[in-house]
Amino acid sequence: MAEPPPEPAGLGTIKALANPIRQRILDHLREGPATSTTLAKALGITTGGTSYNLWVLAEHGLVEEVPELARGRGRWWRPVPVDRCSP
Repeated sequence: MAEPPPEPAGLGTIKALANPIRQRILDHLREGPATSTTLAKALGITTGGTSYNLWVLAEHGLVEEVPELARGRGRWWRPVPVDRCSP
């Protein structure tokens, strides 16, 4: 029996993905895990901006922390595989 089609993304997720900074963050994370600081340097925005947008993406199940890379207060992030994203 075939699996049912995935549910469409919710409005909040669509709004989260519509933000150009969040799109740039996701594009960068596809190259490998990164911290808010490394993303800020790479994208030319503040660490506060990257941190906030990472939390928004995480809230919608689009990124997740990488606990095995964590050192002290530093949090590493990676994109969630498409098949695990929440609707």
